[in-house]
Amino acid sequence: MAHKSNPLNPAMYGLTQQDVERVIRIHSMCKGMDEDAFEQMETAAQSIKLVASLKKLDGRPVA
Repeated sequence: MAHKSNPLNPAMYGLTQQDVERVIRIHSMCKGMDEDAFEQMETAAQSIKLVASLKKLDGRPVA
C-alpha cells in the first residue's frame, strides 16, 4: 500500500509505523460507512479486544 510521505514522526506520539498504517487502513474502511455499519464494526472490535484480554488472563497466546 503506497502512502504519502508523512512529515510527522509517529515515535513522538509513542506510535510505531505499524500503528500508523493500521490507523490509515481503519480510516479508509470507515470512510463511506453509515452509522449502523460503523456500530457493527465497533462492536466486533470490542469483542476481539475482550477475547484477547481473556486469553491473556488464561495465559494463552494471543494471535
